[in-house]
Amino acid sequence: MRRRFASRKMISALILFALFASGCAGLSMSVRDVVFEDPIKKLGIVDVEPNLQEKLGIALRLTPPAEGRSQASEETRIYARIQNGRGIEMDLKRTIQDTYRSCADPYSCGESFRLLSESTFSCGSGKIIEENEITTRGEIVRFLRGTHESKIGQFRILDWKRTPLFPETPVKLGDEWSYEETMNVQMKSAWVKEEDSSPYHIDAVSKLAGFATLGSRRVAVIKTFAKEMKVEKLKVLLKNVELHIYANLEETSYFDYEKGSVLARITHAHSIATSPDSKLNDVGESQSIYYQTKT
Repeated sequence: MRRRFASRKMISALILFALFASGCAGLSMSVRDVVFEDPIKKLGIVDVEPNLQEKLGIALRLTPPAEGRSQASEETRIYARIQNGRGIEMDLKRTIQDTYRSCADPYSCGESFRLLSESTFSCGSGKIIEENEITTRGEIVRFLRGTHESKIGQFRILDWKRTPLFPETPVKLGDEWSYEETMNVQMKSAWVKEEDSSPYHIDAVSKLAGFATLGSRRVAVIKTFAKEMKVEKLKVLLKNVELHIYANLEETSYFDYEKGSVLARITHAHSIATSPDSKLNDVGESQSIYYQTKT
């Protein structure tokens, strides 16, 4: 259940988005042309040429803010059941409160820290809570908890693993690196029962694509391309359903490499959900715009 579960990373299946959306009171859903807002214009991002330091190479590291807290917003538009350029449109807005803490054993944890993320939605659905111990390179070294409760049921993360998001050495323009991420999610609902579920799995390749300014701050532009796949076996109203979910994701992060934080992120996803038990062939697209509002 996500769009930020990986979120920060990029574990996101349209079918779970649709399930979550049904738990949002008053969420507007209508059939419309597939049209997304221009995120570059909205965020005010301006591309710039690399300076001398950037040409020589920059280190990419996450750094908790001195005050130990940050806040961000994420606006997501989803289109489901797309046919002939039209689909069911849903808009979600989320507020994210991040709290940073030292890890339990500072003598053994090295450069890792605890990150607690609490998300609330404008539509009034329940809060998403995620907590991990991560390194400054973005590796999840210890999963602590992950839950979400909505009107349709409870979603719980059982396990979450991620290799380092950033390379060990400094990177230059055009350099590429890769990472993997897996998440095992359990769903409990009066309507839907999980019979068997494979973990979400992502193989991602990132690239230092350029540099830009966002407001008064200079940022590295990191583009990530990923593929996600999952098989879900469910019992929906006493009927067995097997879903095969595939998604291609493209994410552009605007990373303040001096302060060690992502100021903004744009994520595009194209997904297909099919079922051998029925004629289901659900094509979906989504765009998420994440931006810091307080640090």
